[in-house]
Amino acid sequence: MKEKCRKSLMEAAVQTFEDLGMMLLNEELTKEQREAKSEASVMITFDGPFTGRLEVTVYGAVTKKLVSNISGSEEISSDILSLDALGEIANVICGNVLPRIAGSKEIFHLTSPQSLDTVSKSQTGAGLDLLADAKLGLEDGRAEINLFVDQTADKILEGV
Repeated sequence: MKEKCRKSLMEAAVQTFEDLGMMLLNEELTKEQREAKSEASVMITFDGPFTGRLEVTVYGAVTKKLVSNISGSEEISSDILSLDALGEIANVICGNVLPRIAGSKEIFHLTSPQSLDTVSKSQTGAGLDLLADAKLGLEDGRAEINLFVDQTADKILEGV
């Protein structure tokens, strides 16, 4: 089950960064990508048949490229737009991975993306376990995506 979820998360993340972010991906992380400093983190919480959160953290110089690729303009850049672009990436990944792991008939309600820098520990959802993670080598850094779920997910995901 966990391997299927990890594979589904990886597929959703790759598709989103390639299609929406228009970014080139590396199969293997380079030394520079592994050593890149954290740039920004966002999270989306969700509830439905089970609850959880998806976190996306980018390292290096990824957000400026995302803003440029999503907006179509290299002249637009700000911290707010960078977080909005990363939030949109997280939203699309979350919206694509949940039906893949829980089934297309299940309905989930997603919150708006939030910067992890502005979220208190109590808002991140205690009692959640890491279900799947993915690391992507991007042309200007890397992305790490983590999917956390509550314990009720085990029963639902066993039947899928």
